[in-house]
Formats: sequence, C-alpha cells, structure tokens
Amino acid sequence: MKDKLSKIRVKRPAVLCIVLVIALSYISNYIGLLTAVLLAANVVAVILLCAFKKYKMMIVFLIVTAVSLNLFFTYRELGSVRSKSGKTVFGNFTVVEDSAASQGYSSFRIKADKGELPKGTVLEPFYYGDKTLKSGDRINAYVTIENIPVEKRKIYYSDDVYVYSTVEKISVLKDRDNFYYLVGVIRRHIKNAYLKYCSKEGAGLLIAITLGDKSYLSGTLSDAIRNVGASHMVAVSGFHLAIIIGNLFYIIDYIFKNKYFRFIASILSVVLFAGICGFTKSVLRAGSMFIVSSAAPLFDREPDSLSSLSLSVVAVFLVSPFSIFSIGFNLSVIATFAIIYISPYFINAIKRMPVLSYKFIFPIVSLAVNSFFAALFTMPAIIKVFSKVSVLSIFTNLFLNFIVTFALIFGALAVSLLPILRGATAFLFYIADFFSKAMVFIIRGLNDLPLVTLKMGNTAYYVSLIFIAFITLYVYHKNKKIMEREWR
Repeated sequence: MKDKLSKIRVKRPAVLCIVLVIALSYISNYIGLLTAVLLAANVVAVILLCAFKKYKMMIVFLIVTAVSLNLFFTYRELGSVRSKSGKTVFGNFTVVEDSAASQGYSSFRIKADKGELPKGTVLEPFYYGDKTLKSGDRINAYVTIENIPVEKRKIYYSDDVYVYSTVEKISVLKDRDNFYYLVGVIRRHIKNAYLKYCSKEGAGLLIAITLGDKSYLSGTLSDAIRNVGASHMVAVSGFHLAIIIGNLFYIIDYIFKNKYFRFIASILSVVLFAGICGFTKSVLRAGSMFIVSSAAPLFDREPDSLSSLSLSVVAVFLVSPFSIFSIGFNLSVIATFAIIYISPYFINAIKRMPVLSYKFIFPIVSLAVNSFFAALFTMPAIIKVFSKVSVLSIFTNLFLNFIVTFALIFGALAVSLLPILRGATAFLFYIADFFSKAMVFIIRGLNDLPLVTLKMGNTAYYVSLIFIAFITLYVYHKNKKIMEREWR
C-alpha cells in the first residue's frame, strides 16, 4: 500500500517541465544576460541527474536545456538584428503571407534565407512600391532596419518580429517555397469562395473564424465582438482546430488502420492547418496538443490532457521563446487548463443530479460549466491587459458555440468540395452563411444590452488571482483524495 501511495506523490514530469520552462522564459526575457548562465546551470543539472540515475528528471531538464539553448541563440540573433538599426541591408527572403494593401503602402511577412540578416529572421516591412507579393514567393530586396521602442517590444517580440523595417528594390525570383505557396493558394481559395458565395458580413465572419483574418470585419462588428467577449471565436484557436481536425481525425482513423500511418497523417494535417492559419501561437499550441495526444497510442497509453497541454506549451516555447508575452497564447493556455482540469471535477460532482439525466440537458450544462471556468480563469489576464471584462462572455459562449461549430463544418465542406462539385456546393455555402449571419445577429443583439462590459482595476485583478488559486488548490486536493481512494 505504501508503494502504491508513493506513486501518487510523484510529480507529473510534463507539468513540472512547463513550470520550469515558464520560469526560465520569464527570467531570461527580463534579464537577457542570464541566458548563458541558465543554459550552463541546466547542462550541469542534466549531468548530475544522469550520474545519480534520475532519468525521469533528467529528461525534464533535457527539455528545459533545449529551451535554454533556444533562448540563448534567440538573444544572439536579436542582438545581431538590432545592431543593424539605421542601416540598409541586402538579402534573400521568402514571403510567408500575401501582401495586404493599406493607405499608400502594403505590408507582408517575410523570412530571411540568405544575406546580412540571420537566417530565419522574421520581418513585417512597409513597402511603398507597386509589386504584389504572394505567399511562397522568393525575393531579393534591400531592407532598412529600425529598433522597436522599449514600450512596444513585447507586442512585436511575441509575434517573433524584433525590428521595424522598410523594404525597397524588390526583385521576385523564379523559384518559390512550395509549402508556403500551397498554404497561400488554399488561403486565397477559401477567401475568394466565401466572398463569392456568401453575404458580405457572413463572408467576413467566416473568413475570421476559419483563417483568423479579421480584415474583412467592419469596425462596428469588431467592437461588438470584443464587448460581448467573443474575441476567441474569431481568433483561430484550439476550439476551431478541434472542430476541423477532430472531424478530419475520424476520416484518418477510417482510412489508416496502422497507428503509425495515422500518427504521420495527423502531423501533416495539423501542420497544414496551422500554416493556413498563419502559425499563430494559439494554433501551434492546440496543434502540438493534438500531436502529443495522437502519439499516445504509439506507446499503448491513453492520452493525458494535462500532460499534452504542458508538452504543447513547451513545444511553442521551443519555436517561439517570446510567446510568454503573447496575450492570445496565454489566454488560450489558461482557458484550456480550466476546461481540462478544473471543469471536469465540478461536472462530475453535479452529473448525478436528476435534472441532468436528460441527454439534451447534460451537454448544455457541461458547456456552461466549461464557459464559466474558462471566463473566470482568464479574467486576471484580461483585467491586466484591457482593464475591463465582458459581463456576457459566458452567455455568448452558450449562444455561439454550436452556431460556430455548424458554420465551420458546413463552410469547410463547401470550400473543400467547390473545386469538384462547383455550383452544387451553393447550398452548403448558404447554410454556412446562414449560421454566420445568425452569429452576427446574436453578437449585435447582445452588444445592444446595457452594462455589456465592466471596468476593473488592480483590486479586482488580485482578488480574481487569489480566487482562482484557491479553486485550483481545492480541485488538486480533491483529485488527490479521489486517486488515493482508487489506489486503496
């Protein structure tokens, strides 16, 4: 019995790993000079753990060391790029997002391949010329670099952009990047299909929830979406990935009987979808979580949601060490934690109530509980950044979850079948547009209600932090008791 109980006290390696990685990122991002010291300390820790045969902890510190190494090289790259402030440099670049025209200029996203900037450096330059660039194009160009002011660095760094830039004298090369070219073709196909077959507002919202591109939303609708707490609905995240990839996994499971082929097909699907959505942090987190979960059967294990979340966050830090500053990424992680760890305890506690015995009531109550804890746990971050919260966010989720699901499913079917069935998909576009317009109607209706948002300050921030810490400790304690009873 003692041996069994001792197993409960062993910390989850993945959870410990994410705690160490987050602490490391915070320390390094505020005191960059410590990156080399922390890297050396982690290497020493790995050697000592190996010597004492603590292999589980050694793996944890190997992962942390990998993040430390990434931070070290990122700061070297950051220093190299910022040292060129005020200079014009020449290089070869890959366009990773189509150019978008604005008032007298256009902007796009490029990644350095060769030249005076470190390989992989990401830029979002201003361009005052007349060339239209598409995703996948390779270009030669001159880029003028300027450092970002200190007060704005977190915003840009969280998106992997380290300097301001202006590009000129662009020459488009004959070769192209095939992956980004394919992604660009699919994105343009989706946009053009929605704009052709759906209403203006319906198309704008469908593009937003499918691709995360909010440029087709009107200003008033964008404000209404923020006010009613529906911003996560139009920012492609784990919710949207779960709908699209979740349905795709059913097809993959049907086609591929071999678990290794299923795993490879799952990876390719997630990578392609993440690329179509612009590799946003939330999608990377959700995609990594799907990949980790789909890897569990390879080792004859059941997927563990909390470990999958932890490893997916570590994966994002390995790709983008400044993700700690991304409000969208942080909200995504916190909301997912609340849904997979906090909500299940309370749902299990109330599911034996007689009223929940009706099959159609239990899913609605479960959704309400998930929405409540997701809203509650993200409240401190929202207060800190925006100084206000939406009173209606829980109700918005209840009203919109099913509608968004149907809009995404029918929209995805329509754009996927359009090249094959052509005009026969008009009915599918009509249904997707119907649900999209229903979303617009609900959002505008809720926004017209009084007291849509409440302003909150530091007191509310600290009170909400203490409250969610108490709930987390309470659920942890109760889950521990449940596990002890199961072992007995």
